[in-house]
Amino acid sequence: MASVYLWNVDLEAATRTHAPFLGDTNWCLRHRKLVEAYLLLALVLNDGDFINNLVLDYPIVRQEFALVLGAWQHNEQRPEVQGFSMAMIPYINQIRGARRRYYD
Repeated sequence: MASVYLWNVDLEAATRTHAPFLGDTNWCLRHRKLVEAYLLLALVLNDGDFINNLVLDYPIVRQEFALVLGAWQHNEQRPEVQGFSMAMIPYINQIRGARRRYYD
């Protein structure tokens, strides 16, 4: 449901519904691809407050999905910052492609 809410840009509802799965570290580690897809969708929206809350409220996002966050940061915020990795390119492409397809 959280992804559906994000898709419809209902960030309040997404926040309510992502707590059970993002708050469960073991679940996030077992279902990395699902969490990654959710985070990519959240990053496509580029809502700074929402993203900051994800990072601050759920340490697993920062600890285990740093590459995804780094890709967003280099793409959207500060491309000049050191730490860019070629491994970020697929995530950057996914963010850009999804934004063009669904939100622009």
